[in-house]
Amino acid sequence: MENNNQKKNDGKFPGGSTWGVLAILMLVTFLAVSFMNDYWKKSKSEALSYTEFIEMLDNGEIDEVISGNSKITIIPNSKSDKYIGTDDQYMGLVEYYTIRMEDDNQLSQRLQDAGVEYRKAETDTSASILAIILEWVLPFA
Repeated sequence: MENNNQKKNDGKFPGGSTWGVLAILMLVTFLAVSFMNDYWKKSKSEALSYTEFIEMLDNGEIDEVISGNSKITIIPNSKSDKYIGTDDQYMGLVEYYTIRMEDDNQLSQRLQDAGVEYRKAETDTSASILAIILEWVLPFA
């Protein structure tokens, strides 16, 4: 009986195309989750002009600044009208950011003079891995 099944399938493993379909579904799921995550982050973000950032800094409305390569994340304090009402910045509804206009030394000095806590942002490698997959691997598939 087993020999008959092997002869019908020419000795190949039955359902071999299942692995291909599974791989495609995994890739589609990965891409969908990545795009939804990116959309969710963008929907929670609000860009501020650099001038508005400096005004907030001069008025003492900033609690903390997280400095990335080109993006500065701003966490307002209770004096600001942008304050979200919680001390936990990760529970906030909106993330405020601006694009860097000064070099690190000028910005650090300005933040230190204003008495604002500041730190460098961690780099996110998942975005670069996704970019590599989309730009180099996917076109050859």
